[in-house]
Amino acid sequence: MPEITKEYLLDALTINSVSVLVKQFIQLDGESEAQQIGKPTRISYVNSVNGRKEVLAELPENFAYGILKVWGDIATVPDPPAPINALQEGSGDVENA
Repeated sequence: MPEITKEYLLDALTINSVSVLVKQFIQLDGESEAQQIGKPTRISYVNSVNGRKEVLAELPENFAYGILKVWGDIATVPDPPAPINALQEGSGDVENA
């Protein structure tokens, strides 16, 4: 049965952000080398409270803890404010412009 694996590469790591390149490979039965499938994707995270949670949830443990080691114990980027729902703020009526 074919096996699909992912390869993670730290592309750029600063105190405020990280860019991770992700490649997927498939190992077909009887073949000695895995073949890359699709194009590599890039995922970026910022050193915010939510960004740190995303790193821990989405990346392999060794990468996540390596990134957090460089980032330190305190987030350096503020999270964006939560979006405001116009219906919650007003009377419930939305006027067309």
